[in-house]
Amino acid sequence: MSCYISLRERLEYSERINRSLFVVNGVHCETENKCKYFIQEINDRYPDASHNCWAYSVDNKVTRKNYSDAGEPSGTAGRHIFGSIEALELKNIVVVVTRYFGGIKLGIRGLIDAYGGVTSRGLENAKKARFCPGIVVTITMNYSSWDTFNRIFKEGSDYNKRNITYSDKVNVSIAVKVRMLNKIKEFAVKRNIKYSLENEVTFVEPIP
Repeated sequence: MSCYISLRERLEYSERINRSLFVVNGVHCETENKCKYFIQEINDRYPDASHNCWAYSVDNKVTRKNYSDAGEPSGTAGRHIFGSIEALELKNIVVVVTRYFGGIKLGIRGLIDAYGGVTSRGLENAKKARFCPGIVVTITMNYSSWDTFNRIFKEGSDYNKRNITYSDKVNVSIAVKVRMLNKIKEFAVKRNIKYSLENEVTFVEPIP
C-alpha cells in the first residue's frame, strides 16, 4: 500500500444550521472493526441525539467503504459524509455526524447540504498527516560498508535508526519506508551483506 492522508488527531467540530446542532467526530482507523467500535462509541456518547449518521473508508490490503443515514431520509446524510471524505482524498478514516433536531425541518436539499457541508468544513480544519507503510530491517555489515550506507541513505528521510550495536561488525536495526526497501536490498546484495526483514511499521508525517 502506498502513502495516504488521514487524521492525525481526533476530530471534533460543531455547527448550528437552522437551529439543528450538528456535531462532527472522526478518527484515523486502519480496520473496519475499529471504525465500527468508534461509531458505537459515538452512539453511546450521544444517546439522546436525533441521528448519528456515519461513513468510513478503510484501505489496508482490503478496501472497505460504508455509510449510513441512521434514520434520516434515504440518501441525505451518509453518502454525502462519505463524499466529503473522498473529495479530500482521505483514507483509513471514520466520521460520525450527530444531529440534534432544532425544530425546523431542513428538507431533502437542506439535509444534503448540511451533512456534506459540515463534514467538509470539519475535515478541512482538522489536523492531518501522511501515513506511509514501512518495515524494520536488520543488517549486519563491516564498518566500511556502514560508512558507505550512510553516504547513500540519509537518516531521517530514508530511514530511522531503531537500534545499533558495535563489535567486529555493525549490527543495525532500521525502519525504512516500503518505497526504499528495494534500494536497501540492492545495497546489501551487491556487497554480500546479510539482512532480515522484521515487523511492519508506519511512518507518520504531520501536514502543516
